[in-house]
Amino acid sequence: MTEQGKQTYSNDMKAQEAITHIQDNDFEELKGFVGKDEDRKTVKEAYGKKRHSRSNKAQVYEEWKDGQEELDKLHEAVDKAVKKTTIRGWVNGWKRGKKLPAVAKFYDKLNKMYH
Repeated sequence: MTEQGKQTYSNDMKAQEAITHIQDNDFEELKGFVGKDEDRKTVKEAYGKKRHSRSNKAQVYEEWKDGQEELDKLHEAVDKAVKKTTIRGWVNGWKRGKKLPAVAKFYDKLNKMYH
């Protein structure tokens, strides 16, 4: 985010600036930074490296927290690296507030800050 609170996007920057921004920020802060319309391979690779440096469970949780409940889509979010039955078990637990990944604490902090 910029100082004015407006969202910045990778397409608003030169490729090297966008890559540096990705490398210098936590993944949680990059939400929405690289859009689906980003076509520069180097920027997408930098974002992918940052994204995949996170655990599979955290990646699935983020998708689920964003409203994705379809098992096949959650499975694709981690490039099918985790069995669907495992993902189903995680989600069932999360719905009951059990076995949340560490990244859930970050979302709780954000929620408390903005609500």
